[in-house]
Amino acid sequence: MKKVWGAMLLLAVMVTAGAAELSWSTNLSRAVKQAAVEKKNVFLLFTGSDWCPYCIQLEKTILSTDEFKKFAAAELVLVKIDFPQEKHMLPIQRQANEELQAKFKVEGFPTIFLLDAQGKTLGQVDNEAASPAAFITAIRQVIGNPGPVKLSAEKQP
Repeated sequence: MKKVWGAMLLLAVMVTAGAAELSWSTNLSRAVKQAAVEKKNVFLLFTGSDWCPYCIQLEKTILSTDEFKKFAAAELVLVKIDFPQEKHMLPIQRQANEELQAKFKVEGFPTIFLLDAQGKTLGQVDNEAASPAAFITAIRQVIGNPGPVKLSAEKQP
């Protein structure tokens, strides 16, 4: 019986830890390989983390919530392609990010793509979700029904 309780406690700690902090990659190639191994999709976020108001709002109201963290830990490999203005970034990383920006034809931030485990683009996710639940629903729609999904919710201040 002690083994059962110990296993349940360990599982609870792992689930809580998964919700507490997400692991973001900055290398798309490695993330696609990881997604193939883990049988997950890739969540590719292009952001201006320290200057873009919509990026900061997305992080604050959606990406940092426990609801999104639990979902992402279970179903996604996360990749963040950042274009900060104040934070230091190595020139090689900035160049790699710019190459991905050109490849995906990203013109504004935040821009979010979902890729399958082979790196094929499934579609884009609109970043105007009013809640984590609506955002997760939009992700699931893209995964199950490739193509862009537009949500009717207005951007929150």
